[in-house]
Amino acid sequence: MSHKLIPGSVWELSSNANCIPAGRYRFERESDEFLVFSVGSKITFGLSKNYYKPFLKPIEEPEHTKTSTQVFMEQYAELFQRPPRIAPGLCGMTYCLMDSSLQRKFRRLQRLSQKRARTQIFH
Repeated sequence: MSHKLIPGSVWELSSNANCIPAGRYRFERESDEFLVFSVGSKITFGLSKNYYKPFLKPIEEPEHTKTSTQVFMEQYAELFQRPPRIAPGLCGMTYCLMDSSLQRKFRRLQRLSQKRARTQIFH
């Protein structure tokens, strides 16, 4: 990747990273082996630098919007319920931290996702 990761710049993750949905996120910093991104002011996640860097591309046009907290939460809850088809192992580690104010909403979205998954199995 020839583009430099600058704090405040917006990057597109072209593929889901474990439970982190593909989308456009604000780059915050590099921390040890992780690239740290944010979704609004209440969600931060990290991607293993060496594994996920090829899946990132810079978004240079300011009119392109970042992934919203609402969309991220819905997709994150959905991905959280189903295991990845191919597990990347330790080299593809990710983490996600969210403000405690979002925990109740996340649990509700998880329950909805579980219900949808169960009804899809029976249809």
